Amino acid sequence: MNSSPEHNGITELIRELKVRQVRELAWCCFGPDVVAALTYPASGYRVPLDDRTIDWLRSLDGDPGALLAHLSGRRSTRLGLYFESLWQFYWQAFSGDTLISHNRQINGDSRTLGAFDFILASNDGHYRHIEAAVKFYLGQGEDLRQLAAWVGPNANDRLDIKVRHLTDHQLPLLHRREAMEQLRLDGMDSAHVEQHFLLRGWLFAPARADLTELPPGVNREALQGRWWYLRDFTAGTASGAFTADKPFFSVIPRNHWLAPVRYHRALQPLQRTELNFALISQVGGLGVPKMVARLEPEKDIWQECERFFVVPDHWPATAKPSRNT
Repeated sequence: MNSSPEHNGITELIRELKVRQVRELAWCCFGPDVVAALTYPASGYRVPLDDRTIDWLRSLDGDPGALLAHLSGRRSTRLGLYFESLWQFYWQAFSGDTLISHNRQINGDSRTLGAFDFILASNDGHYRHIEAAVKFYLGQGEDLRQLAAWVGPNANDRLDIKVRHLTDHQLPLLHRREAMEQLRLDGMDSAHVEQHFLLRGWLFAPARADLTELPPGVNREALQGRWWYLRDFTAGTASGAFTADKPFFSVIPRNHWLAPVRYHRALQPLQRTELNFALISQVGGLGVPKMVARLEPEKDIWQECERFFVVPDHWPATAKPSRNT
């Protein structure tokens, strides 16, 4: 897979950063989009990874107090809300844009019609409406060129449903009469509001799939991993998939799913047999998909070099929906 220079640049920078929250901030702001284009007339929201930004992230890594203080006020453990909190910090602490509102509800007919995720004011007098989300999808079925073939690990949603919600509800909300009136009360003219979507995440292909084509609009750089059924992984089907003679692994907790993980060498990683026992207990016993990182030693740390999912044998039919993302 060919990667863009910017994608390679953020990958190397994240490997350098030491503080987990700073690594996650960098990934959220500069990592790959799941979807690069929509049929709706809105563009993907990107911010430049330039020398000034890199210097800021390195400085923050050396003194993360402001970021940690910002995140300490969160009450929810949902990964999507954590993702939004990281973006809030970026806009408030570094960006030239001004964050006007977050989760601005639009009401009409005695009910909530929807909400704008973010509204920013730019230096040129324009405004930006941004719909943001972070998603993890596993490809399943016969035709992975279809958006509906990409399913969340807990079967909460599918990529086609998310894209349809963006194009049919979240972005068009701006053009409803109630929304235009509310923006006018807030001092904004909807005619001068640019619309963007921000859909970061990871895609995982079936381990045995020869994936040559993705659905239209989906970004190939988000395709970063594979997935196995528990029975196949523990039976040794995946043995030849890892280049190291004795690979090391760690099961990644859900709240650390965003950026590639990094651990101190004091961590005792799992070897293949130990990983199998852990997955039989957690995936087989609890019926919950698990994300796993393969680790490589680097000086005094363990660095993630790839990640993958192991799912219950009858996934997604037996998936247990969760709101934790």
